[in-house]
Amino acid sequence: MIDLAAIPTSDLAALVAKASQELARRAEAGASPVQLALLDDLAPVDPSEINLDERLPGGERRFITPKQAAALCRLDPGTLIRRIQRGDPVGVRIGGRYFIDVTKIRGRG
Repeated sequence: MIDLAAIPTSDLAALVAKASQELARRAEAGASPVQLALLDDLAPVDPSEINLDERLPGGERRFITPKQAAALCRLDPGTLIRRIQRGDPVGVRIGGRYFIDVTKIRGRG
């Protein structure tokens, strides 16, 4: 078993990104989808602190549209928008547009 608390944050983020990519690759190859509730106790995203151009260690954008996120989660974009409207901290509304935080949907469905 890996002691996640002992791993530096940047290394842990890189590990999560690589694991997510591997799970996606396996899903494309026909493996059964995996859904893990790893991030249940997340704080809401503060719109005033968001940089929409922020990138994750692998180079992908951290904040994406509901349509892009829906493809990752295999959900309807409207489902993600409703979750934000109900207070689920998967994303945020800024000026009438919704943005999903990729770090908060990985492993969730």
